[in-house]
Amino acid sequence: MLRCYEKKDSPGFCTGILIGDEVVYSRGFGMATLDPLSTITPDTVFDVGSMAKQFTGMTIALLEEQGKLNIQDSIQTYLPDFADYARDVTVANLLFHTSGIRNYTVLAYYIMGYHPCEPIPASDVYEMICRLRSLNFPPGNRYEYSDSNYFLLAKIVEKITGQTLNTFARESIFEPLRMTSTCFHDQSRVELFNQATGHVNYPVAIRSPYLMVKRTESPDEFHPLTSRYDHVGAEGLWTSLNDMMKWSRNFFHNCLGKGRKELIQRFLTPGVSITPEFGYGYGI
Repeated sequence: MLRCYEKKDSPGFCTGILIGDEVVYSRGFGMATLDPLSTITPDTVFDVGSMAKQFTGMTIALLEEQGKLNIQDSIQTYLPDFADYARDVTVANLLFHTSGIRNYTVLAYYIMGYHPCEPIPASDVYEMICRLRSLNFPPGNRYEYSDSNYFLLAKIVEKITGQTLNTFARESIFEPLRMTSTCFHDQSRVELFNQATGHVNYPVAIRSPYLMVKRTESPDEFHPLTSRYDHVGAEGLWTSLNDMMKWSRNFFHNCLGKGRKELIQRFLTPGVSITPEFGYGYGI
């Protein structure tokens, strides 16, 4: 099945397998870019979307371990200028998607008409969230996935450390794990080395990605669609398969922070149950 993607004129993907902490398979299929043509390898760098949240979650866990943050604190402890409508929201509510804060991506794309290829400055996202007048529900009352939560966690990391999320994550996660191709890409106009381009097989409307015009009849016609976020935390992470293997292996033998297994246990412990079988931890 995988070989049907191994074409010289089609976007593809990269896949790998670990058994325990041992890499037993890694390979790219198809093209990373179509103009010019370049093939996908395990070192190709992809925008991995909301997988960014687990790395933001790890920065929170590391600050907890350092004693610089308590997840039971109000978010206004760290963001004192944040709007009073969310004064009862805690850092834990952000981590576990129980804050009730509306999803800024829904506001930006559905209501304000932003296109995902348009950069939205982090300051505009913060202002958008602050200008909301109420929560969707009382904090802790239920689980509701919202990108606003992890955008605000990134702001908290920046407030505590005095660094950008990318700088703190690089020093505390990427460099210790030798994830040399990984970053929170907060300067969208700067191209990354060995970067893959996202594609769809239908043209996307100019002002909203959800107002799609008529699909093409040919499934082999592709249109580039690469996110150009200037804000990070909920998204904006670029990484390679080889780097993700290093990240995954660290769950077996932790070398982050103080090198304790308790860090991984806390990170993976569900803070909320979504169903009897499924919970949500620090971004996972």
